[in-house]
Amino acid sequence: MHIHRLLVLVVALGFLSIACGGDENHDGHDHGTTQTDTGNTGVDVATEDVATEDAGTEEDTTETVVSYALHVQPILETYCAGCHSDANMGGHNITSNYDDSFLDSTSCPGESMGACSVTLSIDGSMPPGNPKVTAEEIAIMQAWVDGGMQP
Repeated sequence: MHIHRLLVLVVALGFLSIACGGDENHDGHDHGTTQTDTGNTGVDVATEDVATEDAGTEEDTTETVVSYALHVQPILETYCAGCHSDANMGGHNITSNYDDSFLDSTSCPGESMGACSVTLSIDGSMPPGNPKVTAEEIAIMQAWVDGGMQP
């Protein structure tokens, strides 16, 4: 008799978890994830998060890839190209030469030019004047540095 009660309880809890589990986005907004019977694949464009879920598993993997060419270079061109478009200003051309991202920075000892561009954007010393790099753009650049400064 105890086994029968336990089985009924397990089945009831299973149905309850299915009914209440659903989408984990409880704010009512679609955050770019699409689910189907065969699994889901979603991309959050703001952060380039790619989530995948295989059918029948609870595995959820998130992969973030921020690249120089797609994400960082446009920011650098907007704010830095006016002065840093050749090696004469600051000893680098980080706005159009990816390899210069890895040069040692003289403005930020111990940092690469790529990392220093984030540091100086955060402290507001670069670019001089206005407009300044936005917090969202700084976050993109920081994710690029943290991710190994991918091309």
